[in-house]
Amino acid sequence: PPLGGIGSEGEAASFKQMGKQPLSSTPRAILSGHRQGVTCVCADAPLGLVASASHDGSCVLHLLQKGTYVRTMPHPVGASVELLALSREGLLAMYSQVDGSIHLFSVNGDRCASCPVQDDPLTVMTLSQGGLALLTGSSRGRVTIRCARTLHACHAFPPFPDPSPVLALASSPCGNFLLAGLEDGRAEVLTDDGALAKRNQENVMK
Repeated sequence: PPLGGIGSEGEAASFKQMGKQPLSSTPRAILSGHRQGVTCVCADAPLGLVASASHDGSCVLHLLQKGTYVRTMPHPVGASVELLALSREGLLAMYSQVDGSIHLFSVNGDRCASCPVQDDPLTVMTLSQGGLALLTGSSRGRVTIRCARTLHACHAFPPFPDPSPVLALASSPCGNFLLAGLEDGRAEVLTDDGALAKRNQENVMK
């Protein structure tokens, strides 16, 4: 099955129109709420929220349009949060190497699920274009597709030949392919049945 839904034509038109407008040099809002450095941010326009995480173990939600503070959600053990993913269904996934687990919360602050991944630390975490699948890549070159609502692992791809940490992941609009960017400069294209559809051995860092 596809990894997620396709972005709407309305979203595409909105981005196209945005590109024609000059960007203001004055920020619309300045978001605050962390005591230490910010490690990652993510936003979802349909949901109207932006999330940020910090070394202080907190995740802070603000309204995207006005920058209004919504709430702070602490990591379950107060650990520094390295990775975040926010779904339009109102679910927030956070990951820390300290406890080696993904924790899933509702934007209301309720903890929904947790998934330990201590044996293979994560290096990237993002959502499919439709927001139904949580995509993770690890330091050992593994890519896993999880249900964004439960964190259940739907499919784990075999490790790449000559494993290298996965630093970036993206799904195709149709949801049938994944693009993985590796630390050694390779770009690997995966099909949803786990086979390598294409191997790009060109060093994309050049």
